Amino acid sequence: MLRCKIASEAERRLAFASVHPDWPHDPDPAVHLERRLASVQHQRAAWFVGLDESDQLGVSLGVYPITLFGPGGLRPAGAIGAVYTPAAQRGRGYASELLRQVMAWSAERGVQDWILFSDIPPSFYERLGFVTVPSYEHHTPASDAAASRWALGELPARPCPVDPCAFEWGVHRDPDYRRWLIHKHNAPLRAWYAQRDDGFGGEVLTALTPEALLILESDLPHHPETWPAVEGLYALLAHRAGLPKAEGWWTGAAPPPSSGVVPRAEGALMWASARAEDPWRLMVARSGPRLHLSEHI
Repeated sequence: MLRCKIASEAERRLAFASVHPDWPHDPDPAVHLERRLASVQHQRAAWFVGLDESDQLGVSLGVYPITLFGPGGLRPAGAIGAVYTPAAQRGRGYASELLRQVMAWSAERGVQDWILFSDIPPSFYERLGFVTVPSYEHHTPASDAAASRWALGELPARPCPVDPCAFEWGVHRDPDYRRWLIHKHNAPLRAWYAQRDDGFGGEVLTALTPEALLILESDLPHHPETWPAVEGLYALLAHRAGLPKAEGWWTGAAPPPSSGVVPRAEGALMWASARAEDPWRLMVARSGPRLHLSEHI
């Protein structure tokens, strides 16, 4: 029998230490633990553990408080992250049981919606009532081919002022959430205002990593007719940063097959509701939300 509970401080440290083999913050386990404990991202979540019959750690996860907007207004929700079972405890159904109990506990307290980013086959979460949401990513080789058409001005690093009216649903971004989005990243951030010679333009928030320039956010519309221009800008920003490519999430309706935008290989978005007949269900299954790479947990 798995005993599921809110993690004590000692249990939280144990859970954070347990993920080191798969999600290391540093090769040294002690440094990894201190970095995870100090992480702005991880400090926002409520942490839960499942303990086995011997009171050994069987599984852990975090739930981040978020608010979703959509038809009918705002909904309190939870973003589930870092679902982790130590290697010696796998194959016993512990992750499923902890998820069921945490979702039931949350529903009793008024939270009836959850999202998560799945790095395993979605069928695991579908058995728990989650629906796979359309989610895509782009990988754009660096190039300065569009340099003559874009004027760039650097901005203070900040979330982009994305218009929620362009989306049916998504994460509501209040001031506290926006501050967290900036401070939770470990990579250096740079923000730009970009305008093309035909007047088309907007803001882009990026993170510099050794492998690629991450497009964390952009208020430039991701539509079939605008994508060639937007992709040219992302290629230019990667070139200016001295990185081989730009990577990010597609935020919009399903991209055309010829765009080079592909279904997300990792971090596929999923959603669940505790409502028996949820009017959002069909909408969620057909359309992606306003949700940016900056919000990945």
